[in-house]
Amino acid sequence: MTYEEQAQIADPRALDPAVLSEQVRVLYGNTAVLPVNLLNAALTAWVAQGLYPRWVLLLWVGSLTVVVFLRLYNSWLYKSEPQPNDAARRWALRFAAGATATGCLWGLSASILLLTDDPSFHVFIAFVLGGMIAGSVTIDAAFLPAMLGFGTPTAMPAIMAFFARPEPTSSTMGLMSAAFVLALLLLGVRANRWIVSLARRELAQAALAADLEKQIEVREKAEQEMARAMRTDLLTGLPNRETFKEWVTEAFHGGEKDGASFAVLYLDLDRFKEVNETLGHSFGDELLRAAAERIGQAIRDTASIARIGGDEFGIFIKDAARREEVDEVAEKIIHSVAAPFTIMGKQVPVSVSIGVSVFGAAIVGPEELLRRADLALYEAKSAGYNQRRFYSEAHDRAVRERVTLFEELNSALEREEFELHYQPEIEWPSGRIIGVEALLRWNHPSRGLLGPGGFIPLAERTGLITPIGAWALANVCRQARLWRDLGICPPIVGVNVSAAQFFTASRFESDLARELDMRDLDPGTIEIELTESVLMQSSRGETTAIDRIRALGVRIAIDDFGTGYSSLEYLLTYRVNRIKIAQQFVRGLPHDPVSATIVRATIGLVQEFGCEMLAEGVETVGQLDFLVQAGCQSVQGFYFSRPVPAEEVTQLLRRGVIAPEDRASNTPR
Repeated sequence: MTYEEQAQIADPRALDPAVLSEQVRVLYGNTAVLPVNLLNAALTAWVAQGLYPRWVLLLWVGSLTVVVFLRLYNSWLYKSEPQPNDAARRWALRFAAGATATGCLWGLSASILLLTDDPSFHVFIAFVLGGMIAGSVTIDAAFLPAMLGFGTPTAMPAIMAFFARPEPTSSTMGLMSAAFVLALLLLGVRANRWIVSLARRELAQAALAADLEKQIEVREKAEQEMARAMRTDLLTGLPNRETFKEWVTEAFHGGEKDGASFAVLYLDLDRFKEVNETLGHSFGDELLRAAAERIGQAIRDTASIARIGGDEFGIFIKDAARREEVDEVAEKIIHSVAAPFTIMGKQVPVSVSIGVSVFGAAIVGPEELLRRADLALYEAKSAGYNQRRFYSEAHDRAVRERVTLFEELNSALEREEFELHYQPEIEWPSGRIIGVEALLRWNHPSRGLLGPGGFIPLAERTGLITPIGAWALANVCRQARLWRDLGICPPIVGVNVSAAQFFTASRFESDLARELDMRDLDPGTIEIELTESVLMQSSRGETTAIDRIRALGVRIAIDDFGTGYSSLEYLLTYRVNRIKIAQQFVRGLPHDPVSATIVRATIGLVQEFGCEMLAEGVETVGQLDFLVQAGCQSVQGFYFSRPVPAEEVTQLLRRGVIAPEDRASNTPR
């Protein structure tokens, strides 16, 4: 019986066909005794040769021979091929039909009892038929229709013949024969029950064994699946972080023994967080799958890939004898993701940054190797994305310094080390102060006064810019209120807002609204300065945020105008109050013709849009004269004043103008 058939028996509805199939197997297992019919038939014909014509005996023996051989052929057909449970009844009925045909032929031999009074004939027939019936009970009891099909037509004619004779002896023989046959039939029924019961028990045990085997198989598969899941990233189907660490650990110990070199690459998708935030996590997941497939295809012959977590992947190069070979693999990876991905019908350009660490004698453990790859990746991203960097001691020292700076920056707010300096904005030629721009400074306990370039990029990368920016906004509003109370508040007090602050627009809006309400400030006094890089990263959702901020009455300015990629688009998209021309274009004035052309074009464009404008970074009289002649009379720069603490700018605001002597004292040295 097949495993599938055993398994089916676990279902009670499948048990009866299976039991019948087992009964049929027992029936056809005993067909080797069928030739005994021919031997007994030949003996009976020899004994009765004086009672019947020869042709009658030959016909009888011949008929019995044909039936026996047909039954043997049927048995051969049964045994020659596997028999499913659903065919058991058909084979049982074919066996019962053969047994019945055989019994009917043997029943004809009872006619001898009517043809002679010789007791020896009577005894002979009783013994032969009794023996055949006993054999049938032994052989055919597995299937009652077969046993009764043989026994009934065999026994009944003889019993009736005994009772038909007038002699008391014949009646006695009839009673004895009937009792004998009845006993055999009862024995056959009991044997049938025993066979069925045994078959049920064996099949039930087989079913239980099959069910147990299936449960074990299911459990083993579940354990294997669990083990595979523990080593596999469910999103991409790649090996996961733990598997990657096993690769590196095994290779590290092997390298310690035989000196074989290998390399580890950490890579992640540049600006993937922005994709998730703007297009959704489902989109991001599809992008991760597509990127993993591309990278895997690119390096399938040279390296192995695993997903470390998020948008970060690990690459393991087993045999990396030369640095050039590792660099070639990194180049393949960068090239593989260079073409835009088409995800959910949208094209998305993606780049990767890669950090590389190569096994060497100086590395004390696999964790150190992975740490170096992570540091190299950090350096690659700091270099401006779509870069690859090998680990170096210099990079390590720089990263350690940044980590130290981050730790110090993290507690700078608590230690009240930040301060705001203010740079006046001038209307020329009147010299009138028309506004101030707040600029953040960090009064570092050991490094001195640090400008924003020394710590703002780090604050933006680590998320500290949000609380620092909130502190700056609150202090700008507080200072504006102090100036208003003194009656010297400038028309505009500008404050810079970073991308990280603005991407949490709802929080920024609520902070801004709260400060304006708490200080009872005119919203038009505060100007939010957004760089083009912030606008470039903004989605349409942030466009709505800009509208909501304008709805508060707060001014919006685009800082460093002209340094982005879509300056004209920003003028069309965002309703801003003022444009601040970038310092890098002012620096070349008046002698650089390219800078002069750009500045003139920008001034003309802004005038056409009806926006206010201001030029940043004015440091010489030549720059100032060029700007005024070109049509820009609002300026800001060292020529008039450096950024100074609130106390000093307060003195300037009291006068309201910056006089020539003030300009001379503030001229850059």
